Amino acid sequence: EFVVIDEALSKAGLCVPKIYHSDLQQGFMVLEDLGDKTFQSALNSYSMEYLYFKACDLLMPMSAVKVDLLNFDINFIDTELGIFKEWMLEKTLHLSLNENDLIKLSSCFDYIKSRIQSYEQIPMHRDFHCRNLMIYKNNLYIIDFQDMLKGPIGYDLASLVYDCYLNLPEDLITKIINRAYLGYRERGYLQGISETEFKQQLNIISLERHLKVLGIFRRLYMRDGKDSYLQHLPRVLAYAQKESLCDPNLFYLSLFLDKYFKDI
Repeated sequence: EFVVIDEALSKAGLCVPKIYHSDLQQGFMVLEDLGDKTFQSALNSYSMEYLYFKACDLLMPMSAVKVDLLNFDINFIDTELGIFKEWMLEKTLHLSLNENDLIKLSSCFDYIKSRIQSYEQIPMHRDFHCRNLMIYKNNLYIIDFQDMLKGPIGYDLASLVYDCYLNLPEDLITKIINRAYLGYRERGYLQGISETEFKQQLNIISLERHLKVLGIFRRLYMRDGKDSYLQHLPRVLAYAQKESLCDPNLFYLSLFLDKYFKDI
């Protein structure tokens, strides 16, 4: 996947590490070294808007990448929400929900899935954030793209502006979303969709992602012994709590998070 997608992204005009040689049978490759200057490490009060606009502008050519990808379908979303249920609800909080609560929670998840499936579907990186962009030769390079799927427009934008590892200023988030909205419109997407409606879509997409991440961060700690991700749990939870308030169909989920996640 890495080799095929690397080539496709490069053909689309995006900067990715060059693969000098690969042997898929033996499982190795000779890969270009992009150095150690990450997007996150370069952020400061002077560079932030400029760098985020550059990152945002990568989303448009990525939406047109020519490569066969699996779909971010109902089964895939079920798997991701299952990570949240297993590693956060069951193994961290040890919750035993009654039948009524299970039905209401499942109803919220079904709503999230149906909304995500109704959005335009495009190639998406799936982990497009401050740690997966590198600055090399005065360009932004994309890494960690081997898990790309075809999924809802806005997923990568949500990953970028509602980053699990840092909080962006609200005014900058507004500017980036507006820039992306106009950029997608120029590419022929989001026709008949207002910017307000697009923001609502982003909210649902981001909520699904943050629920998954809550489970993944706990799994990284409990199964893999990686405790550095725990410091980011409060931020991700705050995102999810705010996002669950965006839609009356998710009212139970907002109550659920407030009730059971007070000590996370």
